[in-house]
Amino acid sequence: MTSKQFLTLSPPHAYHAAYQEAGTGSPIVLLHGFMGDSSNWQFLVPLLQSRHRCISLDLLGFGDSSKPKIRYDIAQQVEFLDQAIAALGLENFAIVGHSLGGWVASAYAIAHPDRVRA
Repeated sequence: MTSKQFLTLSPPHAYHAAYQEAGTGSPIVLLHGFMGDSSNWQFLVPLLQSRHRCISLDLLGFGDSSKPKIRYDIAQQVEFLDQAIAALGLENFAIVGHSLGGWVASAYAIAHPDRVRA
């Protein structure tokens, strides 16, 4: 995987989203669990990157992404994820999550079923 890259998301918050990216092909967004970060996927990405563009995101408040003093909830994470996906120009992608990341992935897919392939 590449070293961490950063996106500055759109206002009103303009948070920074840290992510790692590897591979080419159909995109997969990987979301870590509670107290994790994008490096949690370091052993899976090499198995996927020959056929997929793997994007491992540090969720809001974790890893190298912004850590604002807010009340964190799933809706905040879904909004953060939506802004990161827009900044990356992703459409028709798969989303995978573990623990907290699974909750965020599910909530995102429910809110945006037209964008999520799997």
